[in-house]
Formats: sequence, structure tokens, C-alpha cells
Amino acid sequence: KTYDRLSLHLPRKFCELPLMPFPADYPIYPSKQQFVAYLESYAARFGISPMYNRTVVHAEYDEQLLLWRVSTRTSGTMEEEVEYASRWLIVATGENAEVVQPDIDGLQEFPGTVVHTSAYKSGSAFTGKRVLVVGCGNSGMEVCLDLCNHNAEPHIVVRDAVRDFSLLLSLFSLFVLLSILTYTVNYVL
Repeated sequence: KTYDRLSLHLPRKFCELPLMPFPADYPIYPSKQQFVAYLESYAARFGISPMYNRTVVHAEYDEQLLLWRVSTRTSGTMEEEVEYASRWLIVATGENAEVVQPDIDGLQEFPGTVVHTSAYKSGSAFTGKRVLVVGCGNSGMEVCLDLCNHNAEPHIVVRDAVRDFSLLLSLFSLFVLLSILTYTVNYVL
């Protein structure tokens, strides 16, 4: 449920799980396919069997048993309720567990395509089109790059000034590089 060109936004050394580093031949920012392969390898190595398609219905700490009791319901056609008990409870829903789409005046009347990044897969559907991306978080920036790679014309709207020094440094470096290339081309010609 992610876009095709997704990769880690942090260097791999910050995303490694305990007792198993990423393979040495992985790039600094592994692709989603590499990250999934790493997680599957980790689970196999340590005998971890994730339970997928479960919704937590209730979680509470049982003072008498000194355990967490977590009630879940399976999703799909046959809903089944299962209760787990454990000494620890780790809530790891991710920061993007739910779609947040602001109420924008006039959006219902807009004749074009509106896609939330949770449903975005590739910029190939937008080749040659002007596209407005709202927000410049990790997903917004990734989508803009993907749109450029698919020859779309992305425009980005940002709520406030971008204060990320590394982004400013990258833009400055790009400006210097373009200036050098322009000077070199003009000088040679």
C-alpha cells in the first residue's frame, strides 16, 4: 500500500533492528522491496510470526495477572476475535496509520483527479499533466520527484517556509552546479 519508488527516508543504520544489520550491499536508503526483504529475513531468522489483518479492539493492563490483555478482531469475511496476553505492549501503528485529508472548499466540484498519497502508486498516470501536490513532507517530496521522473509538471504548496537546512544546502549545491554548468557551456560555445 505504498507508491512504487518509496525508499527509506533515513539512512539504513538508523532503521536496523537489534542483532541483525542490513546487508552490506544495500544502499544507504534501501528501497521498499529491500526493506520488506530485510524484515522478512529478520522474522525468519528469529522465528517471528506476525499476525496480519488484525484490528485491536481493546487493550488494558490486568493488575492481578500483571499482564497486558489485548483483544483483536480479524478483518475479512470471517471475523474472529482473539485475545492475547503479554508482559509487554508495544504500540507501533506508524505515523500514517490513518488518512488525514483536509476539508478544502471547492474540492467536490474539482473535475480533475484527487489522490491521497496513501493511494498514490506512480506518476505514470500523470505524464504531461500539471499536478498540484499539497504538503512538502517526505511523501509530498517523494511524489514530486516521482512525477518529475514521469514527465509530469508538479507544483507544490507548502503551509509555511521550509526550514530544513539540508534541503537548503542541497538546493544551494544544485544552484552552484547549474551555475558552473551554464558558465562552462557558455564559455565553451
